[in-house]
Amino acid sequence: MSNKSEVNTFEGCLGLFVLIVVAALVGAIIGGYVLSVMWGWFVVPLFNLPPLSIPYAIGINLIVSFLTQPNYKSSDKEKPSKVIAEMLMACFAPLMYLGMGWIVLQFIK
Repeated sequence: MSNKSEVNTFEGCLGLFVLIVVAALVGAIIGGYVLSVMWGWFVVPLFNLPPLSIPYAIGINLIVSFLTQPNYKSSDKEKPSKVIAEMLMACFAPLMYLGMGWIVLQFIK
């Protein structure tokens, strides 16, 4: 019976790891897309700068995320549900910002 629980624990950890990696990739891509669109809406017309391509925007998004991420201590034990919720927020928060940016854009035009 001990063998079976170890396998379930390993599979659960592996599944959580895969979920975190996929969510991080999706979040980076969505964040880069949102940055690219909002750059075009607000920065290009105001400062007469060139548009920001999505790959560059993803890179900038990753740099900013890296520099501003919370500092987790190794003693922090998080529940998998909290990790999953944070990963989902990383994916959907940029879309919320895009929506708010679109509303602001309506007052500029």
